[in-house]
Amino acid sequence: MRPLPRRYTFGQRRRGGAGGGEFVAKWSGGSVGKLVEYTRKEMPSDGPGKISRRECTDIIAYLLNANGVAVGKVELLPELEDLNDILIQVKK
Repeated sequence: MRPLPRRYTFGQRRRGGAGGGEFVAKWSGGSVGKLVEYTRKEMPSDGPGKISRRECTDIIAYLLNANGVAVGKVELLPELEDLNDILIQVKK
């Protein structure tokens, strides 16, 4: 696995993006790892912890992209240490 640079940022706002809204506002400045672990431990509501870190990583990548945060050039891997080094930042 190729290491990501320390404090790699998950994207700038895409032109024509969905606007971000409350989701991005809540998580902006936090790490992708923290969001993935929150999702993994708290969801789904009928059985928290049922989703693997790989599945949560894919879900979070989709949600960030759908909320106007640009995708990176490499696939997000479910390695928590690496995910913790990726910050969610939306630049206007």
